[in-house]
Amino acid sequence: MLVARPFIWIEAEAVEQRAGGAVFTPATLSKTIWESEVAKDEKLPEPKRPHLSDEAKEVLQEIVRNVLEDPFLEDARESYGGKEKTLALVDGDKVGWPKGFEPLTRGYSLVKVRPDPFDFERQVLGIRLEKFELRENKNDQQDPAIEIRLFNAAGHDTSAQRCAFYLKRDGKRWKVEYP
Repeated sequence: MLVARPFIWIEAEAVEQRAGGAVFTPATLSKTIWESEVAKDEKLPEPKRPHLSDEAKEVLQEIVRNVLEDPFLEDARESYGGKEKTLALVDGDKVGWPKGFEPLTRGYSLVKVRPDPFDFERQVLGIRLEKFELRENKNDQQDPAIEIRLFNAAGHDTSAQRCAFYLKRDGKRWKVEYP
């Protein structure tokens, strides 16, 4: 049986430490490696999730509808989602999809997916929510209320297409505009 513990060697750091008087021998290295704490996986903070109000649900449904039906986004749908017609709603770093939000997916199957960097065949159209603010864009503001990224949520492709949406009030309802 072989027991190993990963050790990352960065020569530039070793040179710096030697200059400070550190001595590297097999005995000192094995002692520091084996007696050090095992590294713990860092947990990212949970993203903020908007409250699933009727207004938020209506706006988010319109975003999903736009992604799935807008002819301008057809190439992105094919490139990232392939022919399987599967869709994943993915949380951004700062903003996540509201708990309980289940959009109408117009012929797409809504799936939960874990990225697999070794699966080069599978494609799942991912919609990552990057920004969500229920506010109207006034005076031709260039700051969109909503931003998403379209990408392959299966994980082998790191490219993404940014989409920005602007909101305007139309009576009591929100009107979603994609430039």
